[in-house]
Amino acid sequence: MNKSQCPDALTIQAVADGEENDLIITEHLQDCSKCRETYLDVQRIISVAEGLSSDARLPIGFYKVLSGRIESKPFPAFLVAAIISALAFISVYLLNPTYLEWWFSVGMTRQFGFYIDMFFDLFFLSRSINPLWVITVMTAMVVLEFLILSKLKTVEG
Repeated sequence: MNKSQCPDALTIQAVADGEENDLIITEHLQDCSKCRETYLDVQRIISVAEGLSSDARLPIGFYKVLSGRIESKPFPAFLVAAIISALAFISVYLLNPTYLEWWFSVGMTRQFGFYIDMFFDLFFLSRSINPLWVITVMTAMVVLEFLILSKLKTVEG
């Protein structure tokens, strides 16, 4: 290993901690003055850190008291989404009022038509197979949605 291939600081720290014992790195630390200086600095830091140890501990129940004092305020994501949607509708209306009118007349009708078609497809499907299967699949979808929403609630705060 030459000077252009000096080990990084984490590797030198691993050698100082005793976690790394590669013979090539150890020989390099003896030959390279820059790496040897870094190694000695790390050893000095370790010795200072070992001298800082203390037997002091936090009182029992400290975390409960601290978490009781911290008031959790969940992020109002629904409010932000509503504001963004309202701003989008207002900006679309101001930029091109006819597009918003088209979307309400054609776009919404197409979406409602899609939902109505899906409802009738499921209805006719349930007539051709056992309705218990359709109910089971729909129940599983609802349970899955609740699980996803509960997971998002924990992520959201």
